[in-house]
Parts: sequence; C-alpha cells; structure tokens
Amino acid sequence: SMRPEFDRGSVVVIERIDKKYNNYDKIKKGEIIAFRIEDKVVVHRLINVVKVDDEVFYYTKGDANKKIDNYTVEKSDIIGIVKIKVPYIGYPTVWLSEL
Repeated sequence: SMRPEFDRGSVVVIERIDKKYNNYDKIKKGEIIAFRIEDKVVVHRLINVVKVDDEVFYYTKGDANKKIDNYTVEKSDIIGIVKIKVPYIGYPTVWLSEL
C-alpha cells in the first residue's frame, strides 16, 4: 500500500519514537511512520495530526490507497519514523511467511 515509495519485500529502518525519549514532536505531517494496529505493524504516511485537549490523534494513509485509513493512531501505537528504505531484502521473510 506504499507504492511507489517502496514495494512489498522492502525493509525499513526507523528512528524510534516513544515515551522513554519523549520525542513525539519529531513526527511531522508527510513523514512515513511505523505503528502497531491490532497484531500488525503498519508503515503508512502521516497525513494529519489532530490535538484534542491533552490527546493527539494521528491520521495515516498508504500512498497507493485512495482513502485514509479507517482508524486513528495514538502515541502509544507509534514505533517510529522511517529513515531508510532497502528494497527487496525482505523477500525471504515474505516467502517464508507464505509457506
């Protein structure tokens, strides 16, 4: 869902974002972020940040998707900001998971 930015089988290196470092202010609109939703790790582009009282909600979308994601991401869901993309190196893992 992130084509053409990167394809399936790509590996990303992230800058860790979390409560320990209190570095959530590094997350900016347009960044590609990694986050947890249910039992999956998702990598999508941040398209909007909404602050309501003391809470912050992050809205994301896959570059290849027509609509924004049907959920909001909260601070506790965020893993980090994508800094490096390495194409194709993850294909062995993809193949093994499909066996």
